[in-house]
Amino acid sequence: MAPEKHRHVSVQAGMSHDISQARVDAVRAESILITGEAKLPPIDLRITEPLGRPAIEVNKIQVGVLDTMPAPRITYTALPTGSDGGE
Repeated sequence: MAPEKHRHVSVQAGMSHDISQARVDAVRAESILITGEAKLPPIDLRITEPLGRPAIEVNKIQVGVLDTMPAPRITYTALPTGSDGGE
């Protein structure tokens, strides 16, 4: 566990003030259960954009790639199977 002087909690901001406040309140309540109110670390709101892309955008890109994929150009010819009695 990190020393008390290095403990700090960041909470990602929501789409509205009410959502952000609900997140901070939930983290505060759980932190009190874990550490006790006397040792509660600072809790700050982190206002940033999430990394990455929304799943729906990633799915559209993947579907576009699959829909425009050319047909394979290598033809496959199966080798004869079975045995001819060792001759």
